[in-house]
Amino acid sequence: MITAIIMASGFSRRMNKENSEINNNSGEISNQNKLLMEIKGESLIGNILNIVNEIDFSEKILVYKDETIEGKARKMGFKTVFNSGAEKGMSASLKLGVLNAKTTDAYMFFVADQPLLSVETIKSLIKKTERQGTVPERQGTVLCLGGKKTGDGSVSQNEEMPKKTIFVPRYNKKHGMPTIFLAKWKDELLKIKGDIGGREIIKKNTNEVLFVDIKNAYEGFDVDTWKDYEVIRKNEHI
Repeated sequence: MITAIIMASGFSRRMNKENSEINNNSGEISNQNKLLMEIKGESLIGNILNIVNEIDFSEKILVYKDETIEGKARKMGFKTVFNSGAEKGMSASLKLGVLNAKTTDAYMFFVADQPLLSVETIKSLIKKTERQGTVPERQGTVLCLGGKKTGDGSVSQNEEMPKKTIFVPRYNKKHGMPTIFLAKWKDELLKIKGDIGGREIIKKNTNEVLFVDIKNAYEGFDVDTWKDYEVIRKNEHI
């Protein structure tokens, strides 16, 4: 069982600052919630909700700040959690997702402004988790057998290989989202502070991290600024 948690309660400060500087006259999106901006004929929040909804997660949670994005998620069957401490950064959103999740094998964390992420990439990350034997497959379980190399280069089957417990996509050699943390990290996730998400846990426990290279680097592109939005719009067909 994997729980999907969409963290959608940021303030879009970089976007809002840039908008106020370059859109003073038009006011095109200066007062608009970034997550309502359109890509591929759908809002940013709509894109990620639709993508996550295509996967058979045990539970789907949206952590939100603005009521304007909550209704659609609720109608689609998401559990919605209001973040009253959004000013504390991404950590507040992450922790609310974990605290409001039912018992699960793993948490898969999504940001809401990554519109070119594909269902195939999400399934690939989940499959890597299942193949490690750390999360049961839908058609059974996978045993993580194998072992260490012997002197002649063969592999001894006497011992289990170390299992990975954190799964991170890599776009053009750059770490990105969504990430999967097994439930063993729950207590550590709840200790996170500030706007760094799970990066410190990943950094301190690289031996337990499996990095998964994703071919299409645009899938990892998130919309932080107006320039980012323009890049995405030009490449949304990819």
